[in-house]
Formats: sequence, C-alpha cells, structure tokens
Amino acid sequence: MDLALAGKRVLVTGGTRGIGRETVLAFARAGARSSPATAAPARTPTASPAN
Repeated sequence: MDLALAGKRVLVTGGTRGIGRETVLAFARAGARSSPATAAPARTPTASPAN
C-alpha cells in the first residue's frame, strides 16, 4: 500500500518503545523521515534503522 509518505516528516510521541516504536519503523519503511519523541532522553535512539 502506497501511503505517499516519501519525503514527508513525521514526529511520533512515545516513539521509543512498544507501539510508538513500531509506528516510527513503519513510517520509515514507507519512506517518511520519522523522529521518535520521548520524555525520557536516555531512551532516544541515536541512529535510525536502515530500510
């Protein structure tokens, strides 16, 4: 399914664990530039997974 997200930017709150993390990964696979956001900076990943 093409979601037309290539080149779009998305911010996912709670994106470092659980459903939020899977959402970040799904957006990245769909071509979006995704950024996880969390209230706990120690949980923020330093690199995005490769497609």
